[in-house]
Amino acid sequence: MLDHPPVPLEGMGRKASVVLGVIGGIVGLAAAGVMPIVASAIIGVAVLFATGCLKPKDGYASVEWNILVLIYGMLTLGLAMKSSGASSMMAEALSTGALAYAPQELRPFLLLAALYLTTAVLTEILSNNATIVIMAPISLELASRINLAAEDARAFLIATCIAASASFTTPIGYQTNTYVYSVGGYRFSDFVKIGLPLNLLYFVSSVIMIACYWRYPPFEGGIGSLFQ
Repeated sequence: MLDHPPVPLEGMGRKASVVLGVIGGIVGLAAAGVMPIVASAIIGVAVLFATGCLKPKDGYASVEWNILVLIYGMLTLGLAMKSSGASSMMAEALSTGALAYAPQELRPFLLLAALYLTTAVLTEILSNNATIVIMAPISLELASRINLAAEDARAFLIATCIAASASFTTPIGYQTNTYVYSVGGYRFSDFVKIGLPLNLLYFVSSVIMIACYWRYPPFEGGIGSLFQ
């Protein structure tokens, strides 16, 4: 999209209206829960073909196949790590490393931080979907290893979800990153310079806020403990 010259809207009133209507329909049907967004998107594309707004060969030519191969390759790698037992080894290494010399009362907080960091690193290499496939079971297993109740274990799962979605440092961790990297002429270092500080900010703020909400020591006083 970005590496093609803009198409003027003058003289394209009907087609432009149809395209905007289709976009609104896709989002509206998915948001209302009428159908999954994949189904509504397919119907939308069919409408564009039927109305002559888009030629099938142009639609096919616009697909970034290299990006699709990269995304599905990362998903496959994530599933392979889970099925091969590599994810269980990661859980063992995480719990051993984070808890080896930790005081008993600080174990939930330290394990939460270690889990977030591990997930954040993985999501920069894999996609966010592949990362959550690997790390969600690990987060629950780690919570059970320190005998957390089901209510408290949700903190670990939330930390995993936030970290998996906070991919700013590399162009391959999230689909939109990969797309703009491909068509925008960015360098790998551009993502590192902007994304690494964002990742650090997310890490500190997320772990502290989650620990405050679930009252993990040393934040057992909740949000108020930050201002004491």
